[in-house]
Amino acid sequence: MTASALAATLFRSRRGRPVQIRRADPEDAEALARMLGGLSVETVTRRYLMPCTMPAERARREAERLARHDDGQIVLVAQADGAAALIVAVAELVRDRGEQGVAESAIVVADAYQGEGIGRQVAACLASEAVGAAIRRVRATLFATNTPVRRLIRSLGRPYTTRHWRGEIQVEFSA
Repeated sequence: MTASALAATLFRSRRGRPVQIRRADPEDAEALARMLGGLSVETVTRRYLMPCTMPAERARREAERLARHDDGQIVLVAQADGAAALIVAVAELVRDRGEQGVAESAIVVADAYQGEGIGRQVAACLASEAVGAAIRRVRATLFATNTPVRRLIRSLGRPYTTRHWRGEIQVEFSA
């Protein structure tokens, strides 16, 4: 993927907390592991599409994968309260190697920060990054019962299509 000109995006969450969105880097692995390890079973289930917990070792491995992203991947983190060590959301965009110009996206927000508009801001930044990386279409797979993400997708104001299959929805929209 081409490098993006994403400068850190600063905003205040609905609760007035300062939040900064930026590209992830390898130094974020420890803070990412803390965030992922603190997710509720419900949040982990919604993000990874399987009911499970995030034990420390699994959180560490996933954090390292996200922090050292490869050329086919864009990873953004949201830091809250101005503390680099407090990551409250992570989003990734992974290029579909079999279909040019298409990528899969995923976002997870720490439980204590959900409902504050952070996911929507991260999604908007991720969409901008997609355009800069010559990605034309973005896909996301979620449980049909994941109402918060369905609302988030509608709030982006972009036309999208959905495919339903066994309790899951695949959403696809233009970047």
